[in-house]
Amino acid sequence: MQRRQWKREPSRRALVLETVQDPGNLGTILRTANAMGIDPVILTGDCADVYNPKTVRATMGAVFRQRVLEMDLEELRAWLGESSLRLYGAALSPRASDIRTVDLRGAAVAMGSEGRGLSREMLEMCAGEIIIPMSPDCESLNVASASAIILWELRRAAEPSEFRLGGE
Repeated sequence: MQRRQWKREPSRRALVLETVQDPGNLGTILRTANAMGIDPVILTGDCADVYNPKTVRATMGAVFRQRVLEMDLEELRAWLGESSLRLYGAALSPRASDIRTVDLRGAAVAMGSEGRGLSREMLEMCAGEIIIPMSPDCESLNVASASAIILWELRRAAEPSEFRLGGE
């Protein structure tokens, strides 16, 4: 399968995935990002292969519509500057702000690996950390589930005219 080369043009919102290694999680995230109109998804670190058969199956075809960029942290820093996007890191941290209180217009959100979260280097690039409020007896969410919530919040922060209801 030939890899599609996407342009690194600026954007108004983005999702950054750092070292998300499970192909099923990556595919689910790409499918959800495509459904929410989040463009692009940026892969950094040791992420699963976008064209791994398990990833492709999990996207249900979105892999062919969703812009996916791969870059290292320095390239990401430059791209965020070109796009004038603030970067927030999803983190299970006492410093993290409730995602419902953060203005995500003109923002990108970084999600970390399933086992380790975001690297120190990525967190240092962030304007702040965000957290999804959960039941006190819940330890954490799967990266694909957490990404779906964050993608919804990124979409809600967008101008309503940018989106339509399915079937309209």
